[in-house]
Amino acid sequence: MTIQYHDIGAADTISKEYKDARFSFMSQVEGFMEGKLYFDSAGVLSDGFGFNLTISDVADQVISAMGLSANNDTGGYITQIKAMLGTWQYAEGNPGLATSVQTALDQIMSLASQQIAGVNSTFVFKSPDQARSVFDFIADNNFGSEKSYEQRIANKISGVPYSRERIALFSLAYNGLLPSSNNLKAIKGAGGIIF
Repeated sequence: MTIQYHDIGAADTISKEYKDARFSFMSQVEGFMEGKLYFDSAGVLSDGFGFNLTISDVADQVISAMGLSANNDTGGYITQIKAMLGTWQYAEGNPGLATSVQTALDQIMSLASQQIAGVNSTFVFKSPDQARSVFDFIADNNFGSEKSYEQRIANKISGVPYSRERIALFSLAYNGLLPSSNNLKAIKGAGGIIF
């Protein structure tokens, strides 16, 4: 028995349609923490759709999505933000600390927004769409020593086209469950239906 995939756009290319469907699905599944900082279940400082702010490349993308870049940062705000993020990376069991870090980052962003046009006035995404560039970056690009989520799927199960089924695998990868799903490769190899 063969697996029947429900392709989104071209089966062998990451299309705009596939990226839109992936983002829409993940927005529904992950929710959007209104952009507020929180410590995830592992105690990692996160933002938006669970963006791990302890990874420098991810933090850079978050800061950029909020309007700050090396090109416009005349006050050293990026350095201040990254120093704050580096200070409070892990705090399992202390939910009030996320609020304190949020307040400190909001103060930095407020100062930056008064001097630089287009910068968020708080360290909060204004909408899920503002976070989209960060999401697409971590979905499709290697960051730090981490493989992209799409690459993790390809490494685990080759030949899965850009489809609704691949989006389900993406969700598993995004939530750290794909590496523990050793049976998926065997089921696909045997021609079984995994969805």
